[in-house]
Amino acid sequence: MKLVLAAALFLTNMIVPNQTDLRVTDLETEYAATPIAVAAANPRLGWLLRAERRGQKQTAYEIEITQGGRLIWNSGAVDSERHHGIRYTGPSLRPATRYAWRVKAADMNGTWSQWSRKARFETAPASVQGAWIGAPGTPDSPPDLTGTKWIWYPEGDPLRSAPAGTRYFRKSVDLTALPPTARLILTVDDGFTAWVNGVEVGARDADPRLENWRRPIVVNVADKLRQGRNTIAVKAINGGPSPAGVLGRLEGVADTDGSWRTADAEPPAEWTSATFDDSSWATAKELATWGGGPWGKVVPERETLPEPLLRRTFQAGKTVARARLHAAAGGYVELSINGSRVGDQVLQPGFTRYDQRLQYVTYDVTKLVRKGGNVIGARLGRGFYGMTQQNVWNWHSTDWNGEPRLKAELVLTYTDGSAGSIATDAEWRYAQGPVRFDSLYGGETYDAREEQPGWDTSSFDASAWVAAKVVQAPKGKLVPQEQEPIRVVDTLSPVQVTEPRTATYVYKLPRNIAGWARVRVNAPEGTRVRLKYGERLNSDGTVRAESDHVTGRFQTDEYVSSGREATWEARYSYKGFQYVEVTGARPEALEGREVHSDLKSVGTFRSSNPLFNQIRAMTRQTVVNNWHGIPTDTPMYEKNGWTGDAQLMAEMEASEYDLRRLFSKWMTDHRDSQGADGLVPAIVPDNGWGLEPGWHAPPWHASFTVIPWLMYVRYGDRDLLAENYPAMRKYLDGWLKRSTTGLYPSTLNDYLAPGYGGNSPEDMRLAGTAYTYSNSLIVADAAEVLGERADAARYREAAARMKDAFNKEFLRDDAYVTASDPDYRQTSALIALAHGLAPVDREKAITDRLVRDIRERGDHLNTGALGTKYLLTELTERGHGELAYKVANQRTYPSWGYWVDNGATTLWERWDTDARSRDHVFLGGAIGEWFFEDLAGLDVTHERIRIAPKFLGDLKHVKASTRTVDGTVSVSWKRADGRFTLDVTVPVGARASVELPSGVRHEISSGTYTFEGETP
Repeated sequence: MKLVLAAALFLTNMIVPNQTDLRVTDLETEYAATPIAVAAANPRLGWLLRAERRGQKQTAYEIEITQGGRLIWNSGAVDSERHHGIRYTGPSLRPATRYAWRVKAADMNGTWSQWSRKARFETAPASVQGAWIGAPGTPDSPPDLTGTKWIWYPEGDPLRSAPAGTRYFRKSVDLTALPPTARLILTVDDGFTAWVNGVEVGARDADPRLENWRRPIVVNVADKLRQGRNTIAVKAINGGPSPAGVLGRLEGVADTDGSWRTADAEPPAEWTSATFDDSSWATAKELATWGGGPWGKVVPERETLPEPLLRRTFQAGKTVARARLHAAAGGYVELSINGSRVGDQVLQPGFTRYDQRLQYVTYDVTKLVRKGGNVIGARLGRGFYGMTQQNVWNWHSTDWNGEPRLKAELVLTYTDGSAGSIATDAEWRYAQGPVRFDSLYGGETYDAREEQPGWDTSSFDASAWVAAKVVQAPKGKLVPQEQEPIRVVDTLSPVQVTEPRTATYVYKLPRNIAGWARVRVNAPEGTRVRLKYGERLNSDGTVRAESDHVTGRFQTDEYVSSGREATWEARYSYKGFQYVEVTGARPEALEGREVHSDLKSVGTFRSSNPLFNQIRAMTRQTVVNNWHGIPTDTPMYEKNGWTGDAQLMAEMEASEYDLRRLFSKWMTDHRDSQGADGLVPAIVPDNGWGLEPGWHAPPWHASFTVIPWLMYVRYGDRDLLAENYPAMRKYLDGWLKRSTTGLYPSTLNDYLAPGYGGNSPEDMRLAGTAYTYSNSLIVADAAEVLGERADAARYREAAARMKDAFNKEFLRDDAYVTASDPDYRQTSALIALAHGLAPVDREKAITDRLVRDIRERGDHLNTGALGTKYLLTELTERGHGELAYKVANQRTYPSWGYWVDNGATTLWERWDTDARSRDHVFLGGAIGEWFFEDLAGLDVTHERIRIAPKFLGDLKHVKASTRTVDGTVSVSWKRADGRFTLDVTVPVGARASVELPSGVRHEISSGTYTFEGETP
């Protein structure tokens, strides 16, 4: 072996005396380059260092902060190598103020660099002024069907079975006075179309599989009523031989009962009008009172009202020097000024637990405000806050659920130094927008006929608009949004278009994405273009998009044409999809719009194995598809922040992306969602659902120990550790009380192991105890870092008791066994080995038994989510890297290659082809850890870098890099004819240990190095 000096070394001889090649770059405030709403009173500053000279480093720094050209603070020369997480310690910063700062550093010889370029940040306002406003006239009481009767055409026994077919129903009433609101609540088993005075007001698909009778429509029809005779007409469809019935109420006017008229033959076209004579029709048959029959207590959804449009005119009497718009929403808000969109963010502000915390977004709108007349426009979407669509997680009925609402303030600073502001209040005007329905699960309906062109400009006549309503403020604390926003990051063209049925067109994108379609439509007025999104196809070539977790429509957008050519895309709901099925009219064009949190990529990996490169691309795509302000499980089916999924993938994701701000925000969500007894919910943010007894699982709780600790180990973020430690301790203290034996329960296990559609079969106390042990040790480590030594000792004592109980209960010779095991369980061994539970003198035997099982399965894994995380790294660490390579390189079931060969472009929820979700990172994504840590050999902490690549299988070369707190570390190796060449670049300020196959170790500092030697 020989060490080859890099060519850059000769540059050290060219440095001029009393000068340095050290440069300060990449300045950050609170992990962002130019943030404009910094909440911290003493923000953290950081920078990177660059130099050509090998071994160069910082020995001191000096920071200077100014405001308006006036010096605010100078740190003086501080002797320190640290250049991240430096707290500002000067005078108190003023709110809503712009500051500039720069830094210089002394090099290894004490020679000072030049000052860096200036960076800027703005502090958050002390508060956001304004009232919360929304749509007026929203009913406060939930819809109610108590006392109504199920009715049907008088034939046989519809309670048990009625023939498939269509029946017609009418009810006429006379009104002397018109109510201000009149909600029609209506459902039919199986589907229907309803009219009031001849105007269609709602419908439900009659497909029996959808069970749409479970979700009555709720629609305000007050504007359809008139004095005198009024008629409700219903075309009711029974989709197959089955029970049939109509149930409904027009509040304060009429209920379904035996007075309704009904017919079984199609009536004349005018049958929906109030003037139609139905005297020859039969009287309806009463079947059961609401709550009875085969239907039970059908619960109506809250009415899904159209999007609120809000506008406010204002005068800027002077020239504006600076304008900042702060906007919070219950749900989502899209803003405009003088007809121009504010920013390019979507689905903003970010999702939080709204009864604890809401975020506001700050925009620099200086260029949009003009002297004279101006208009602010806002359109509101529902998100999780305004969810009306029924779902198993109860987002539609949680205590903080409500209609979309806005709080905003535009703060103007004029060139003469004066200031003013325009805030939300009753002076804002309201109208319904063209988005008639929106749901994160169901999609959107956009009626172009309802557009009001120019509504957010000063030339628009808003005299028909009404005053916005000042509404109740959400309970949560208002804070600035400091994590990365969600954006449209790419636009994809279809690679294939098919027509599986007449006038049904299916567009295939090149890969699975999260987002929506953008269509250009040229169709007659009233044409309804329907877009159904999915990750896979039915056997007939149509798109598969159904969910057992959500009632009614699912992943479906609708565009109703105004008769003019137009381009349209959704704005309030994202979908997971590779396919879009279009019916109603073929669009002139369709594109896929990829939408996710604007993650900064910090990792690269490339190898000579095409399968590994493809798996890595699939993993990265799955990661971004599942980041929408929070890390989610699937962009199609749930969109929930499952804690176990995220903790299993956190280490891999940190090698690929900069997650400092996003993970910090999500830990805040953890604290907001934590139970009174300290319990960590299964999903975060939560509404209480994830705290219910069925979801208590230490492997999922681990998100609240693993991620804060990872943020400290990788980024040196002691502040985040300290901020979360009291809540981490509260969780652990509460959980440790749940056992006196040292064994702990869990309700979730090695999820989705081959052959299982959920939990794997072993005793769940094995995983529950293993992760309680691991969580205890992590919190103990955190306690030691924070100086809480008594806590650390207490948790280590508890962990020691768990380890003894775990091995006594489950270790049998060379295997971990539970009474419910159908066979040898690879994950049981992997969890014990990875978490340090296996006795040292038994580790080799346990590993050998694991290896034997893998080989007996033809070099295949048999692991679910928990075991797969550790499989390849543990095998490699314990001397079985070649076996790990064989498992990773498999093409047959179960394996990553099996997914690839079956057309996957993202990771699946299960190993088999019947996997529900085709965009799930938690089962297979941990292979990325092995790519970086073993194949590239990159093990990164904030204190040290370890480089120990493994030359496995038939790999000829690997090239990888990742970002550290000091900058980018990169590794590139290749081998041929029994020899290898390894190139390493270490960033300025970092130290690294390079371990070669021969066992020789080199301690190196910054610079580029080349190593050569013989391969094993």
